[in-house]
Parts: sequence; C-alpha cells; structure tokens
Amino acid sequence: KTVTQNDDTMLVGETKVKTEGSEGQNKIVRRTKYINGAAQETTVVSTDVVKKATDRVVLQGSKEPQPKETTDTEENATEPPKVSSSDAANPQPSSSSKSRQIDGYSYSRMLSGPCTAYTGGGVTASGMSAAVGRVAVDPSVIPYGTHLYITSADGSYVYGYAVAADTGGFVSNSSTMIDLYMSSKAECSAFGRQTMNIYILD
Repeated sequence: KTVTQNDDTMLVGETKVKTEGSEGQNKIVRRTKYINGAAQETTVVSTDVVKKATDRVVLQGSKEPQPKETTDTEENATEPPKVSSSDAANPQPSSSSKSRQIDGYSYSRMLSGPCTAYTGGGVTASGMSAAVGRVAVDPSVIPYGTHLYITSADGSYVYGYAVAADTGGFVSNSSTMIDLYMSSKAECSAFGRQTMNIYILD
C-alpha cells in the first residue's frame, strides 16, 4: 500500500517518493491426499513469512512559500486587471512583464469568476490528500500544482494561499471556476457561491 507523509522542508504541492514498497513472500507447505492416483484432499500444513511486505512511502510538502517583499510602492498600488467569467476559459497573460503583488505574494495574472466550496476528505485527482488550501480546478485552464491566492474582489472574504490539486464534475456542467476545499459542511454552506479573484502566483 501507499503511505503519505507530510514534509515541512518541501513546498505545498510538491511530492517525492521516499521509499518504494515491495510485495511480501510466504512459504506455504501443503499436503495432498491421493486415492487411486487422484487428488482428493489438500490441506495447508504450515505457512511461514519469508519476506515481509513494505509500504510505498510518498512525501508531500506542507511548507507554505514565503511572501516576496517588494520596494516598488508604485507597483503595489496598481489595481490588477479583472477578467470576466466569460473569458475564464481562455485566460490571457498579463500585458505587464513586471511582477505585481497581492498580500505580499508576487503574481503574473488574475482571473475572476464564481467559486463554490466542498469538503469530505479523501485523495485529490492529483494524488494529494484533500485538505484546506488544496482546491479543485479545471486543469485545462489552471494546471495541477499551480500556486494561487484567492480572495473576494472587495476583500471581505479571503481564502488565501492555495494549490490547484483536484477537479470535479463542475468542470463540464457549470460555470464554476474553482471549488474551494473547506473543513466542514457548515463552512461550505456559509460560503455558498461567490465571485472571487484568483491570482496566479509566480
């Protein structure tokens, strides 16, 4: 089986195989009873473990990236351009080559669109364990492993730093851009469906 372990020396979204697992091996001794040359009954006499099975261990990063500092106050004051939800399927890179900032994080572009919330645990489509900060996306628009910062346009709700790690049925049957993972059904109900700004971090 595969065992997942958190590693605080690796960034969230990164994974690495620590040890490859191996199958176990047993020695089984059987006794068969023959009557007139035909096997009639077989019983197991003994079973010995020759080699124990070992788990496959995968490390997943739990370290949050440090916000990048900037001394360019003019760039900090610049209002990031918004992309309507109708354009979300074909997001365009920012026309500015200079890095911009959101809450201390540098980002290359920003998308805006409706977001929902889900919970329930399990394993994401990218193989990571479901957790707060690992969100569901349309991977054709936002690839798995992309680092994000998510907040409402007016700043009244801040989901914060996140990693694109999962996907869902909303990709094909709704206009939802991102499904935010939350720790309880109550939080999901309170969030409902809101238009959020999604910043693609550098």
